[in-house]
Amino acid sequence: MRKILIVLIAAAWLSGTADAASYRYLFNAGISYPVAPKNFNDYWKIGFNLGVGFERKISDGWYGQVYFDYNTFAIDDSKYTKSKGYFESGLSVEGGAASILVVSANLKRMMARARSGEAPYLIGGIGIYRFSIATGSFAAADTTVEIPNSSQNTVGMNVGVGVDVRIGFRTSFYLEGRYFVGFTSSDFTHHVPLRVGIIFR
Repeated sequence: MRKILIVLIAAAWLSGTADAASYRYLFNAGISYPVAPKNFNDYWKIGFNLGVGFERKISDGWYGQVYFDYNTFAIDDSKYTKSKGYFESGLSVEGGAASILVVSANLKRMMARARSGEAPYLIGGIGIYRFSIATGSFAAADTTVEIPNSSQNTVGMNVGVGVDVRIGFRTSFYLEGRYFVGFTSSDFTHHVPLRVGIIFR
């Protein structure tokens, strides 16, 4: 609970102390890799990522950022059904997608911008995580195997690198990779989103 309060306080501070002109608004899409634990990596496919957020400059080269990040991963039919002991070909799982929702407060260190417009950066932060697996099922050997719905709320952290490329007076696009760790029970959940996004000032 204390860690969640820290995230909320950081988000409130970022949103309440600057005029609207000082904000930068971010939107992204991309792909997301399920890294760990092993069953997450083995039985769910590379997924998709969508995100939206805002940031503001807090000192020269430093930005505070609040970001909302959604990742979804389809189940791997063949690998999952074989893990349950069913080896018939063509088995299909209905449902069973995994998802990760993250609300994070981050600190970004922007390096000097090149004359051609590129500025590399480092970023990291803490966040509130919700990891979920949707209800699913598959039919095999005259029986139906159920995948129960499950979800867990926790906290976590992330680190990453990116490049901000200016394409207009008030517009940039960015490429970014981050490593997220959610402190889920028993085994921590790791995933890596690779993002392409746009920034408006």
